[in-house]
Amino acid sequence: MRTIYKLLCLTGVLLGAAPLFGQTVPLDVEVGFRVVRVSGNSDEYQTQINERPGILLRNITFATSDFDGRTKLVDHLRVDGSDLGAGPAGALRLEAGRSGLWSLRFSYRHADFFSALPDFANPLFPTVIPGQHTIDRVRDLYDAEVEIFPGGMITPLIGYTRNTYSGPGRTTYHVGDDEFRLASNLDDIDQEVRVGANFAAGPVSGRIVQGWRQFRETESLALAPGEKNGNNPGPILGLPENLTNLNRQTSVKTNTPSTTALVTGRIGPRLRLIGSYQRATAEADTNETEALAGSLVSFEISRFFAGLTETASTRSKATFWRGSGRAELTVADGVDFTVGWARRHRYLDGFALVSSLYLSTVTFAGADPKDLLKLLQAQNAMDRTDNHFETRLSARGIGPWSGHVSWAETREDVVVTPDLSEIVVPGGQGGDFGRRVAEWSAGLGFTRSGFTFGADWIGERANDPIVRTDFLDRDRYRLRLSWTDVPTHLRVSATGQQLDASNDRPGIGYDGRIREYGGEIEFTPVKLLRARFSASKYQADSRLLTRVPEDFTTAVSDHRERGASVGGDVTLALKWFSLDGSYGRFQNKGSYPFTIDRARASAEIPVRAGVSLIAEWMRDKYNDAAQESGSLAKFAANRYGLYIRWQPRVTE
Repeated sequence: MRTIYKLLCLTGVLLGAAPLFGQTVPLDVEVGFRVVRVSGNSDEYQTQINERPGILLRNITFATSDFDGRTKLVDHLRVDGSDLGAGPAGALRLEAGRSGLWSLRFSYRHADFFSALPDFANPLFPTVIPGQHTIDRVRDLYDAEVEIFPGGMITPLIGYTRNTYSGPGRTTYHVGDDEFRLASNLDDIDQEVRVGANFAAGPVSGRIVQGWRQFRETESLALAPGEKNGNNPGPILGLPENLTNLNRQTSVKTNTPSTTALVTGRIGPRLRLIGSYQRATAEADTNETEALAGSLVSFEISRFFAGLTETASTRSKATFWRGSGRAELTVADGVDFTVGWARRHRYLDGFALVSSLYLSTVTFAGADPKDLLKLLQAQNAMDRTDNHFETRLSARGIGPWSGHVSWAETREDVVVTPDLSEIVVPGGQGGDFGRRVAEWSAGLGFTRSGFTFGADWIGERANDPIVRTDFLDRDRYRLRLSWTDVPTHLRVSATGQQLDASNDRPGIGYDGRIREYGGEIEFTPVKLLRARFSASKYQADSRLLTRVPEDFTTAVSDHRERGASVGGDVTLALKWFSLDGSYGRFQNKGSYPFTIDRARASAEIPVRAGVSLIAEWMRDKYNDAAQESGSLAKFAANRYGLYIRWQPRVTE
């Protein structure tokens, strides 16, 4: 939050300096205060919306290239910002420089992540409500890049990116044939330094960048207050299980040098060639220590135990490279032919050593008290190579018609080498796997007299799956229609699409369909009034055989959703004020039923030249009580905002 306040101060300095930049400066600022009132489950509201009360800089746009000779160091400056302050996701962007000498691009993004859903992704629902997996974390991303002598034959550049993610959370941990809730605290720092150059020499141009990325993560976990009895309060083999304490510390260190190159060249007026290459090699070390004490049961060692001390050390390496080439040929005016090829290779290699010391163990009969040490040593590897080839012929501007046809093929070769100590389900877990996916597509468009029609199809066929979620057949159909009557300012449009995917192999039995269709009407009956109405429907069906994690038996996962939405908005713009209003409703039935109602109204009143006052009201109402979570699955949130918009016209 301190960073946001600093950015707000910087923005204020820039705005205060606006009159120094001579004549007319394009400037648009909207700042004010927001009040939030929530009834119902505030955690559900924070998970979905998370707009907070307080001062909010909703928008700032400031740009100038007129410094009236006061400086020769800078000849252009632009600042753009949105939702800084009380917003859950704010951004700021700065561009500055002097033509032919230097240029700077800086961006900042801030996001608050909160999740405490009572039922979604809760395997213990409805026995345990609310869900035991929560996060309340913050991400800040900074990125800066400087170019020297931009636009020249060679333009050196240097850049830096810093991405931080930190905050508390809750998770669960299975030990001693029970599950316990833990409190966690995470601190991630991901940063990269890069140097390189852009180049342009006649018909050839490109970019070469070398980067060095460093990732550091530390996470601490401890038994959450009041969670010592776990999720299974009953005894196991006559023993009431509990934990008195648990602490775990995990640290991860990763270093990744990377290289990126892109070259584009033209041969005559009709042919362009593009080549690219990327390579990255990551090496990661992870160390973890854990200590717990309590009264627990382990069927793995067939004993009761009173404590566990565990250490884990892993080292992994991942190498990735990708090379591609592409040719774009203009066959005739409006007719283009492209052909491309790409090869991707990824190699993963990992080693882990886990030492588990069970303390004060006894057999289920209460005999043979002793400490017991178990060691796990595992080595895993995966080698994957993908080759992709594609061609496309497209035509546009042939009278009212346009269209395209294409063909592509992807070949996947994967070698998996698992460690025998990690295999828990009988059957082949590793080996050599091959998969070939062929893709055809075609599209047709027509435009005349305000009428537009478009249809396209993509069909994919695979010879074999590698993982259970791989399809064998997949088709996507899409249709678009619209009509615009310019004299009456009326526009009518309709869209529809369907996606079918299947894999009928024994033991998988995957079949899925997603269908969406809807329409929209927009019209302006008079110059000062604009209205828009829309409606759509959504349907999703999928079926897949899955493994039950408790005993690894198979079960059928059947997922059904039926969604429908309606909405509209109206804008009235008069000389002395303007009004905006909108309403939308989305209702879903099926495996996860819920209803969302959203309404918004705002008014803008000019106060003086370049200054206006904006009043806004927003309401969101959410309900998924059909999931049997009662009042925990409802909220109604009202936000009231009062803002000042400033668009000054600064002159000498």
